[in-house]
Amino acid sequence: MASLVNYCLQYSAPQRQPSFPKRLRGVYIVYIGDLPKAGAISISSFHTNMLQEVVGSSDASKYLVFSYKRSFNGFVAKLTKDEMKRLSGG
Repeated sequence: MASLVNYCLQYSAPQRQPSFPKRLRGVYIVYIGDLPKAGAISISSFHTNMLQEVVGSSDASKYLVFSYKRSFNGFVAKLTKDEMKRLSGG
C-alpha cells in the first residue's frame, strides 16, 4: 500500500493549541497518482478499502470526505496523525 500513496497532505485550518493530539482527526488529502485503467475496481471502493486497512473499521466510509475521480486518483479523509503516517508508509 505504501507504494501506491505518493503524498498525504493535511489541510491546515488555524488551530488554537500548539500541538495536535494523536487521537484528534484532521482532514488530509491523499494523492495516489494516475487514475486506474477503465474496467478496474471503482475508484470510490478502492479509496474506502484503503481507509478500512488504515482505520481498522468496516465503517471506514464515514471518514471518507471526498473521492477525486476525474483528473487524478486521490481522496480527502478524516484521519489521526498515526493513521496518516500508516497510510503514507511512515
